[in-house]
Amino acid sequence: MNIGDKIKKLRKNMGISQIDLAEIIQVSKQTLYKYENGIVTNIPSDKLEALADALDTTPEYLMGWTDDPIDYDKLDIDIPTWWKGSIKGYLEYQDALDRDREFESSLNNPYYIKDDSERRLLMLCRRAGDASEEEKKALIDQFESTIDIYLRAKGIKKG
Repeated sequence: MNIGDKIKKLRKNMGISQIDLAEIIQVSKQTLYKYENGIVTNIPSDKLEALADALDTTPEYLMGWTDDPIDYDKLDIDIPTWWKGSIKGYLEYQDALDRDREFESSLNNPYYIKDDSERRLLMLCRRAGDASEEEKKALIDQFESTIDIYLRAKGIKKG
């Protein structure tokens, strides 16, 4: 998607007419039309910043330097003082915490988990994503070995 397509898409998603956006960024309707249709691709930096501001995005997104259209600096979010990363990083951190909480609560759902052993196994698998490839291989080998011992003990597998 080129810069003109992004401008047009964001403008339409926000329900802003070409005339209104042209007034906001202080250009003629014809100039905005040329931006949106790729006739003018070298948009002056002050107009690019005005477009990004009016469309609640960043100049970086419009220029194609990032795929993320969100202007995190405009978000009204209370970030704790201990957080030293970016706003986007904090939102990703909060999203990961929410997914973990949802997963943890599903482990206590009697319709989802049959017994404590299954819950423990699911927790091990959930945490396996943090393990190195070598640790994952060792874990799989251990599981397979344990299953083999169980099957031999039950007389299901010979060996």
